[in-house]
Amino acid sequence: MSVVFKKVRHNPILRFFPLLLLLNACQLANELPENVLSQEKMVKVMVDMQLIEGALNQQQNAAADVFNLAQLYYDTLFAKYSINQTVIDSSLSYYGRRPEIFDKILEDVIISLSRLELNQKKKSEE
Repeated sequence: MSVVFKKVRHNPILRFFPLLLLLNACQLANELPENVLSQEKMVKVMVDMQLIEGALNQQQNAAADVFNLAQLYYDTLFAKYSINQTVIDSSLSYYGRRPEIFDKILEDVIISLSRLELNQKKKSEE
């Protein structure tokens, strides 16, 4: 057995060094990169984006009017969440490379939209 290995084997700090590296790597893996929204905020933003797209699809105006309206809606969305297009793009790219997380986000978006629809139907029936 080499002298170096004996020193490592008997030094309690060095014996736990690989565990510390692993824990640090796990912690770093859980941190989001800059310009990436949390999963919760991503769900909220995507719900609002779907509502914007639905509203735009209902417009019967000229294409230029719809474009201007889309710009207004998205500017309002960006202001509401203090984000910009770069954050949206970065978040979609980040979560797009993590399908298990993105599937959960999309599932939460669908659930939120379904709840909104149900609440709207209840209001219209009253």
